[in-house]
This record gives sequence, C-alpha cells and structure tokens, in this order.
Amino acid sequence: MSRSRNPAAYSEIVGNTFLFYGIPLEERRRLLEIPGITVEHYDAGERIRNRETSVPALGIIAYGEASVEKRGASGKLLMSILLPGDLYGAAALFQGRESYVADILAAKSCWVISIPEPILLQMMQRDGRITENYLRYLTDRIRYLSDRIDAFAEGNVEERVMHYLITNAQDGVFSKNLSLSSLAEALAISRTTLYRALDTLTAAGRIRRDQKTIYITKEEP
Repeated sequence: MSRSRNPAAYSEIVGNTFLFYGIPLEERRRLLEIPGITVEHYDAGERIRNRETSVPALGIIAYGEASVEKRGASGKLLMSILLPGDLYGAAALFQGRESYVADILAAKSCWVISIPEPILLQMMQRDGRITENYLRYLTDRIRYLSDRIDAFAEGNVEERVMHYLITNAQDGVFSKNLSLSSLAEALAISRTTLYRALDTLTAAGRIRRDQKTIYITKEEP
C-alpha cells in the first residue's frame, strides 16, 4: 500500500510515541515540517539500518514491523520486534561514533520516519518538551537494561524467560510472531531449555500458552 512521503502527514501517528508526548497536533505537524526529516519505505526482508554504514538517525516505525538483530561469529541474535510507534537509533546519537549497535530489518512492509541527529537537535531547540521526552526515554532504557542484567545475573532460567516475556508483552500478552527457536536465540539458551522453562512457568500458573501467543497470568513467583 502506498503511503505519503510527507513527514507532516504522520503528525497524528507520532502523537502515540514518547518523543511527542504532550505536544498538540498542530505543533507536532510544524516540527515534522523541519527540512531533513524523511519518510522511507522498506519491503519485507530489506535492511533498514546497517550497524556499520548507516548515518545516525532516530527512526519511528509508522506502519509495519521490523526486527532488531545483532550478528556475531556464531550467527545472529534476535533482540526484539519493533511495532508501529516504536523507535530505534537512540544509541547511535550524540556519541561521536557513526554506527548503530544492531542491524534493523523489515519483518513486514515498513514505513519509517527518519529524523537525522542534527534535525532532532533542532527539534529540541524549538520545543523543550522534545528534550524532556527524550531524556525520559533514555532514563527508562537505562532502568530496563539494569533490570535485564539483574534478571540474567540471577542465573535462574525461568526468571530470565519470564522477565523477557513481561518486558516485551503488551497488556499482559506476548505475541511477537516469533518461533520458539527465535525466542531461544533472543534469550541465548537452547530450545530444550526454553521448552522446559515454559513448561515450568505454565505448571506454576504464571503463563498460559495458546500457539504463538503467551498470556502473562502472574508476574511474580
């Protein structure tokens, strides 16, 4: 489906993102009219961002889905799935190195709003709420990563799996269209270990499984 290439056409959609929180529609439209902001389309399977060569920019998924992957000598690791309203690229901004920390691929046909670093800085200078929202986002990410480190440090596989499900669930429902093999890769554990952990969590009444959808029924052990 063809979409508009005019960033201002997405002023209503971006209102659901953290970056434009609390900013009225007309003001969002004016911010998106700053020259340099682009709207890009990617077909399913196409690389959106390459960690070595892409120019640092903050991206907003307007339509479609994208996967965040890390690659190493032993293969690729699926980190997360990005849905409409999700952002990427914050770790590549304002740090002097022109590289991303992961590759991003279109899991489905994707329309992405791309805000280069200099343009984001202009937006911050025009509206202090953009700066406040961005700082709040970074603080939330720091807390999220700290929680993940704590969960992995515990050494309890069931808690690692549960933590991943909770942090990636929406309204208590984990439905990222991932195979169990991909989920095992994301958690850096074997499929056998994952199956065993899911069975244990199900038996304990903490989750309920329905094919690829997992319902969080009780978050605390």
